[in-house]
Amino acid sequence: MQNRYTEPKLLHGSQEWLEARWRDHNGLSRVAASSAAAVHDEHEYMTAGDLATELLADKAPEPKKINAAMERGNRLEPVLIQWTSDLEEITLKTPDILYCFENGDARMIATLDAISADGMPFEIKTTKKRWDGVLPRQWYWQG
Repeated sequence: MQNRYTEPKLLHGSQEWLEARWRDHNGLSRVAASSAAAVHDEHEYMTAGDLATELLADKAPEPKKINAAMERGNRLEPVLIQWTSDLEEITLKTPDILYCFENGDARMIATLDAISADGMPFEIKTTKKRWDGVLPRQWYWQG
């Protein structure tokens, strides 16, 4: 049985946000979209073992110190959402909810960067690498 639902979005990156992504309302672990690639061993910074260790831990991960990549994304994401909105002539908004999905033993959660009026999700990515026209596998699995 599939179950799709939403939860209030807490402050992005906060301890409360990390806890909501780590366990559902029943205390069961769930995979966040940003770590889904680790399940398939295609995550640049996390192995399947790292993810398992995180999900089986007694407590949620703690907020990480902001690094250059996080800073770049935090600064550019709102600008890129607005630019995309202008270029595509659509209205995009950043949701104030988390999107959750359950299917048997699988539990997932996603924080969407933006969503259009007709429900199309938008994921904003920045990189310091030159774009070669190929979507990185990590980003594929996040989608």
